[in-house]
Amino acid sequence: MHDGAAFQALLQEIGGTIDRASAVGGEDEALAKQLQSAVERLASVTRTLLAERDAELRLANANAYLEAAGHVVIAWLWLDQLLVAAERDSSDFAAGKRQAARFFFAHELPRVMPLLELLEARDRTVLDMHDDWF
Repeated sequence: MHDGAAFQALLQEIGGTIDRASAVGGEDEALAKQLQSAVERLASVTRTLLAERDAELRLANANAYLEAAGHVVIAWLWLDQLLVAAERDSSDFAAGKRQAARFFFAHELPRVMPLLELLEARDRTVLDMHDDWF
């Protein structure tokens, strides 16, 4: 909608958090780099899908797109929480936030790349299924 204005605004917000985390250095910078890679890939795949003329093919794997985009957004929120917690709090609660973020970046965010590869390939498996095969 509006040539992707909302998506671009989201990417700018995420980019601001990535910049802040990169400036901190250390683990925060490493997580920021990981998120940046996922954001760049999501943006690239989104452009590929938007260029697809066949609307059915473009939407055939919408569930995979929503899962990938959702994981990118959740990783952004975790990174932002780390930055806020570090500024305000050195408690066990803040340590728990950091550990939960580590888990998400180690176990969940890597799941985004295979989904984006599937989407970029514009897989037709769902579309090529026939009702009479059931």
